[in-house]
Amino acid sequence: MKLRETFPAGYHDMRDVAKSLERRDHQVEVKSVNIPGTDWRALVTEDDLVTPKYDAILASGISAHTVADWAARVDTPVVRFFPDSQNATDSTFEVHRERPSILVFANATDAERFPYLEDVERLVLPLARVKTKLAPAYAALETALEKALTNSERTTPRNTLQVSEEACGSKGGEDGGEEREEGGSCPAAAPAWAWPTAASGEPPLLGLVMILKNENATIAATLESVKHDIDYWTIVDTGSTDGTQDTISKIMADVPGQLLSEPFVDFSTTRNYALKAHGQKTAYAFMLDADFAVVDAWRLRNMAHRMVTECRERSIPECMKGVKVWFKMGDMGFFSNRVFPTPGLGLPGGWLYKYPVHEVPGHSGLEYLNVGRIDDVIQIRDVIIEALPITHSKSSERWKNLDLPLLTKEHEKHPEDTRIVFYLGQTYQLIGETEQALATYQKRIDMRGWLQEVFESHLRRAKMMMRLLAADPGMDPANDTSVDPVPDLLAALALYPKRAEPLMQLSRHSEWMRDKWCHRDVDPVVCRMQQQVSAFDYAHQAAEMPFPGGDTLFADISVYEYEAKEQLAITAWYVAKDFSDAYDVGLDAAHKLLKKFPDDEQKKANVEWYEKLKDSLV
Repeated sequence: MKLRETFPAGYHDMRDVAKSLERRDHQVEVKSVNIPGTDWRALVTEDDLVTPKYDAILASGISAHTVADWAARVDTPVVRFFPDSQNATDSTFEVHRERPSILVFANATDAERFPYLEDVERLVLPLARVKTKLAPAYAALETALEKALTNSERTTPRNTLQVSEEACGSKGGEDGGEEREEGGSCPAAAPAWAWPTAASGEPPLLGLVMILKNENATIAATLESVKHDIDYWTIVDTGSTDGTQDTISKIMADVPGQLLSEPFVDFSTTRNYALKAHGQKTAYAFMLDADFAVVDAWRLRNMAHRMVTECRERSIPECMKGVKVWFKMGDMGFFSNRVFPTPGLGLPGGWLYKYPVHEVPGHSGLEYLNVGRIDDVIQIRDVIIEALPITHSKSSERWKNLDLPLLTKEHEKHPEDTRIVFYLGQTYQLIGETEQALATYQKRIDMRGWLQEVFESHLRRAKMMMRLLAADPGMDPANDTSVDPVPDLLAALALYPKRAEPLMQLSRHSEWMRDKWCHRDVDPVVCRMQQQVSAFDYAHQAAEMPFPGGDTLFADISVYEYEAKEQLAITAWYVAKDFSDAYDVGLDAAHKLLKKFPDDEQKKANVEWYEKLKDSLV
């Protein structure tokens, strides 16, 4: 299988490579993951991965990294093609995590790269197309492929049914054998390449760790999303009275684990108790909350498998790094460090939590990485943790009676701690103490430190001010800075110019000024036009921004997926008669929204409004 559809200058033409392999009687399946808008995860299905479907994967560019866990799932050899370093760039920082079997370079000089990959076959394949069947470069590639295939050992998930012919008796029951299925056939036996288990002498890979109380409404969905991809579980119940413990015992009966009871102290203390109790029962521990479910949990297992294999061979900093996965809560998304290697787990010198509320994991042994501005975590964007629908609300009571006292006490002990101040401001905001929240967020801004928290503090202050204005149109932000959101929004934008959220709020505030304030201006007509143009300009900028990469705190996914386009479609319509480009960009945004939401009546109406406007413009 090869993955790449377009071949820029400096890259190997993978189509030519595929044709060469086909001429040698290899079957080649093409899957493209580089087409804009393609969800490559949809191409990597469970059925593809639990069967030995592919002999090898040939990949270049970013596709090599995106299929790394695909290949790891069945230990399929990866042939990693690199472009000519003089004419092209490639994402190679973490190439060792791809665990390639063969490296293919464009020239002999490049073939000396990545010296730490000692046991990998290296080939030089010129970029010029070679069409003859017996081309030496392709012959060398085929020889290397055959060697890699011979040395590969396939694996499958933990939950693959493993039944040997000897264990399958003809009658079942009394003779101790498995009962035959109707028709006389034995249950399907797992192939010889089944995933390593404790019985095979391999250490268990992935464990689940949780703390919870009265989560019976959601715990079944949470556990079902991960139980088939873990080897052991440790759950600490802090006093459930709604049947949560019985549900856990029933669902997890066929997976090794332990259900413990322990009074709640605070979030760090109790999480650390659970981590310590889990210990090194697995190579990695995954800390999950009871109101979330995991999409494609097997990707976590792949990660554990790759890292355990890597760290068995040599010692590198990655062996002790935590793993951040992507949390999706409605339209909000963020990375969170939830997967930890287990040496010293829950103890000083290993991964453990600090802070009594809004706790955060850390590892004292990795502080030297932070000094060198090296992350102490690995990010996996393709493991998604989704919030479950909440049918039981405890939030407001918890914020006021648990979070606020804990944070206030901690702030008194550590007044210089920026994280505590940020979450104290958030708690005031959640319980409706707006004045306290505004003041606390401003205090967090003045402390500086982590810029993403400073950005978010500016943005939240602005949103609270805009809610105050919406509730009382008589307020005057032009002459009262305490309710003017613009300075905070511009400050947030200055910190992160590629974040669209401040631009969206600036556009909406311009609309508010147009509708609720401009009648007070000396020239209301000019004021309304100025504010409408500003609303359009801000929305136009926001709609052109892609979702930001990297470790982005509280990114609002909806802004990048559709809200900015909708704001653009609306604001452009109002100025289309005066600005020639506004009609085109607004109509384009309206069509994109309709394509994304074909059954939405409002999206249909937006397009119709533009069609009517077109007639008037003509």
